[in-house]
Amino acid sequence: MKKVIFTLLAIVAFAASASAQNALGARINVDYDANLDLGAELSYQHGLSDKNRLELDFGWLGHKHYSEFSATGIYQWTFNIVGNFGWFIGVGGNIGIWSSSNYTDVTLSVCGQGGIEYKFDAVPLKLSLDYRPMAYLFFPEDHYGDANRIHFGALAFGVRYCF
Repeated sequence: MKKVIFTLLAIVAFAASASAQNALGARINVDYDANLDLGAELSYQHGLSDKNRLELDFGWLGHKHYSEFSATGIYQWTFNIVGNFGWFIGVGGNIGIWSSSNYTDVTLSVCGQGGIEYKFDAVPLKLSLDYRPMAYLFFPEDHYGDANRIHFGALAFGVRYCF
């Protein structure tokens, strides 16, 4: 019975992925809310239909006083501008592990994301530029003493292989 259920789930997953575009790559971001620190994320986009997708990102942001490892999930709506050039907007959540020299804690936030993207015809490659602000539901107090704050986001450049 377990084999039958697993086989059915595999067929459904394959059928869902075959009907929409998937992409795997990286997002490099500049967190200008934190002194222009650089971060990187492994990024996966799973197409749900021609008009929406799920983006899952696993990343790291570093600063001389702290670092953060995080996982982000965002539901996105996609729109065509002209040809292979389009834009997208989405909403989701983020959970992270924030570490400084004094302690380690967990962060939790809701986030939005919007951007533009271009998919090449000749090669299975997609480039994007996006912005992702966050509203922290839980954030450890930093050296300024502000907790549960709005993060005005990061600008990111993405490169993804489409399949």
